[in-house]
Parts: sequence; C-alpha cells; structure tokens
Amino acid sequence: MKECAQNHGACSEQSATQDDSRPARLLDLKTIQRNNESGIKLVETVSGSSYRYACLSHRFDDAVKRHQTTTSNFSEAQQFINLENLPKNWRDAVSIARDLDIEYLWIDSVCIVQDSAEDWYRVSVNMSRIYGNSFCNIAATSSADGAEGCFRPRNKRLLEAFVVKIPYGQQTVIPFRKPAGALLSQSRFGTATSEGMGCSGTHSLPSSPTFRSRSTFLGV
Repeated sequence: MKECAQNHGACSEQSATQDDSRPARLLDLKTIQRNNESGIKLVETVSGSSYRYACLSHRFDDAVKRHQTTTSNFSEAQQFINLENLPKNWRDAVSIARDLDIEYLWIDSVCIVQDSAEDWYRVSVNMSRIYGNSFCNIAATSSADGAEGCFRPRNKRLLEAFVVKIPYGQQTVIPFRKPAGALLSQSRFGTATSEGMGCSGTHSLPSSPTFRSRSTFLGV
C-alpha cells in the first residue's frame, strides 16, 4: 500500500474535498467504549475537509438488513454502533482499514439512510466518485453472505505470488492459480480493471487474497 500511494504515478492519493464527490457520511473507526462494549460511530463529513477512507463492497442479505441505517436508528448510529453485533464482513473490513491506518470506512448500508428515497438518490448519482476517491476499496468477493467474513484459511505452499502490470484505463484478464486438490471443475479467472476505481483495492478470494492498484495487480 505504501509503495502504491507513494510511488505509483496513477495512484496519487485522492482527497475528496468537493461537496459533490466526498461521502456525506463515514464510519469513524476510532474505538468508542460504552460500558463493556466497543464500538464505532457514523459521522457527517465537513465541506472542505479531506478524509482518508476505505469502501466496502459486500453482499446484501438479511444479516446486513438488520444493521442498516434507517431514519429510526440514525441518531443512535451517530452516537454508538456496537462493533461485535455487526456482520463479520463489516468487522473484518474495520480491521483491514485500521491495519492500513485508514481512519474512516464507507459502507452503503450504513452510510446511506436506507428508507430515505431522497438520501438514496443523492448518494447514488455520486457512487462512482465515492468509490473512485477512496484510498482503498475492500471487496468481500469470496463471502456468500455477510457472516462469512473476508478472511480464509490457506496453505501458502500451494500458492504462488504474481504481479501483473496494468496500463491505466485498460482491462486485463488474470488467471488465479488453482490450489492443488481444490474441488473446482475448472480454473477460475478474475477480471481486473484499472479504470473507475480508488487508489487501490483488496479482494478476499477463496484461494488467496489479492491486491490491486491502478498500475499493479498482486496475488499473494
């Protein structure tokens, strides 16, 4: 990530300061203690300020629906969100962002008031900018639902690291190495595109986690 942010010309860090591009709300990942519970909170962003934030791309299901922001719980979300009660994909995304020293996280189900048509319209027209201005996009691509999480056990000896240079604005199809003994009928392929994404992204795939920036795709 440091190599990407500091040395990749196409990956210069985005600062979402324009009112039409910065997210209206973000999850502040600083730990809040309330009684014996640890939590985070939803904050309104301030015009003219810059925020280093990550985005989570995830599957919507009933577990997610139970924790989405609505007009009825909006005020409470601004005070305290119990981290342990959230779907595992979300908790893992918080851990990933914190490990990367990213202070904020954008999750559509939380940062958009789900029962407000006005809020949905205002955010949806800027969705590409929200993802495009993020420091990192986290995709829970291997999770069948919100409870599976972003991490998988793996045998490192069965995997090989690879790096593919991607010309900005082009699309490259990259084969992921199938681990020996994997119960797959055919080799899996992933499609990486360097256009229309944030500075970098991480994917949780069944065989191995991967990282990509606007100029490099890395499988480890």
